[in-house]
Amino acid sequence: MLGTLLGKGRKRKASENEDDERAESEDGSEHDADSTGSHSEAEEQEAEEEEERRTPPPKKIKICNKKLDLMLADRKGRNILHYMVEPIQWENVELLQQLHKEAPAKIKQLLQQKNKEGNTPLDIAMRTKQRNITAAMRTILGTPTKKAKIANEESVSDLPDVSDLACKYKVDEDSEMYIQLWRVENEMDSEPETPKPSSMSGYSETADLVRCPVTQQLMAAVLNKTDLNYGRYGFHNFYRIELMKRRDTDLWILFTNWGRIGQGIGEYQTTPFNNMDAALKEFKSIWRSKTGQDWGPLDKFQNLPKKYRLVETTKRLSNMSDITLPHKETKEEDMVRRTIQDISNPEKLKDFADQINWNVSCPFGHITEAAIERARAVLDKCEENVQELEKTLQKEGHTDIDVLKIFEKSRELSGEFYENFPVGDFEYGEVTIFDNVDEINRARDTLNRLTEVEVATRLLTASAQRPDVDRISYITAALECRFTEMSPSDDMSQKILRYIHSTGGAGTKIKGILALTPRKATLNFEKFVDDENQKFLWHGTKAVNLLSILKDGFLVDPRNTSITGRLFGDGVYLSDAFEKSSHYCQTSAKNNKYMMLCRTALGKNYQLKSWNYSYGDEMPKGYDSLHVFGQQYPKTSITINGVAMPLCDFGNHSQNRYAPLQFSEYIVKDSARVLPQYLVIFQ
Repeated sequence: MLGTLLGKGRKRKASENEDDERAESEDGSEHDADSTGSHSEAEEQEAEEEEERRTPPPKKIKICNKKLDLMLADRKGRNILHYMVEPIQWENVELLQQLHKEAPAKIKQLLQQKNKEGNTPLDIAMRTKQRNITAAMRTILGTPTKKAKIANEESVSDLPDVSDLACKYKVDEDSEMYIQLWRVENEMDSEPETPKPSSMSGYSETADLVRCPVTQQLMAAVLNKTDLNYGRYGFHNFYRIELMKRRDTDLWILFTNWGRIGQGIGEYQTTPFNNMDAALKEFKSIWRSKTGQDWGPLDKFQNLPKKYRLVETTKRLSNMSDITLPHKETKEEDMVRRTIQDISNPEKLKDFADQINWNVSCPFGHITEAAIERARAVLDKCEENVQELEKTLQKEGHTDIDVLKIFEKSRELSGEFYENFPVGDFEYGEVTIFDNVDEINRARDTLNRLTEVEVATRLLTASAQRPDVDRISYITAALECRFTEMSPSDDMSQKILRYIHSTGGAGTKIKGILALTPRKATLNFEKFVDDENQKFLWHGTKAVNLLSILKDGFLVDPRNTSITGRLFGDGVYLSDAFEKSSHYCQTSAKNNKYMMLCRTALGKNYQLKSWNYSYGDEMPKGYDSLHVFGQQYPKTSITINGVAMPLCDFGNHSQNRYAPLQFSEYIVKDSARVLPQYLVIFQ
């Protein structure tokens, strides 16, 4: 009896969802009209009417056998409504409502009937967070939403305890120690104790740099200056100055070298002097003209407006591509250890670091971590300035002077950015002024990638510093993430495999599934654990990114269509289609790919059902996430402890209204709302 009813109910549920997803909200339609230029309103309306004509009417559930005994229960005291909420949580609200329509008194009685464990159907629905059917049951019983209580159980967080995951090792100290020792050994092997003059001077082997008789520091420095008031081909130059003495004679040489950052060695000049006093006088004169201050201790140097700034030339390792790491592959039988070994492969990470830094050029030394943070702060100011420009342009009666002042500030802030972070990818002369959000976000993307690889650098260098600890065990502990291999026969494994199969991964070879408990992400998700709009969604990524994500969570990347394919504003991008997210997975050192299944608290969700590639605005204010509909979508889902998981095959939306995305995308603004809970290893 119940199987027949549920079978019909499932079909009806799918039809109901299709109908719901075809219906556009009033706000969404208004937004679509503004953002889509490919169809007129008349064409859109005509397409909608045509789709309605083609769509068959939804099937109605009918109780055909009027003599059914709805009051039957099994030996555990479970009645028909108990079976509607357990063990499979389809949340078939329509079936419940139809049963209530046929037998209202009996259904109300059954809702209050306890099984032998002392739980009513409503108790179970509430405890398992089946919010839709819980609301329907409360409506039938006339129970106020906030006053309903769960029998035999208090409402508590379902998130696992992560207190035991805090790392016992001093990762930062171990990493710093390894880098310091590596630097000392590297400098001993490759650099002389006393710095040589620049090779361009022609005296690198026949002269020595002069030490200042007052400060006892070498009279050599590198300066830079960026002034964008010269236009987009602004002044973006470096200036090198060195004073040296030939070893075989009383001859002092002042060497100067200048040029545009990123355009090779530039121009240079050597000026000889027959006495040190004259050479010192000329050196100090040039120094004052360039920096606006007298020569003195460099640690007291002050940056002055419209003057050259001192560049930090102490070699500081900014990423893994600079570091040599010992690495020996071991044969691992345990899946968790194999995975950690694979995603922490030093060569893959070094390749990733090199790719990230293709456009970062600092020919006079490494950029420090502090400089990156200062550059990020300057970009925040640039964005505030852009917002101020938009407000000014919208004001009635604004003057050209008002606008010019804001553009002047854009030039000043952009110059400050390049002085802190001398990006050298301007081989053709143009220097970007950060006067629009796209350019700001492009720079942020570069900074994010540099920050991201630092996590991997820190973990791997720290593990290398501790030969007394097993490398894989150290990295696992440092990640502060619990990994549990799942059995293929496990109920959740079967659901995940079904999710993969039904959303485009039917031909995928699954090598294993790991359950994840990342400490930091779990703690961050705690405040969203009771969000009423949660869904399991896919996130594909490179294997080399996993260390950063598992350790610190997701980085919210800016919108940047030319590099990352992010069309819909800042946020973490996910999908309900395995096939869609698999395109972002890249092969690891062991020829594996990795996909994360994330518990996602969507919160207040804005639905975008019609758009074109000109769409570039972020979601409206007040929304936590954006759902961009694709042509294909999972037709329905089940609820697992309050989190929806699509398990049915794809349905198809109208191409007229849902083009051009093939699959849906979800964009979540706050990365704390995304909790990685499963890692699928596949080929």
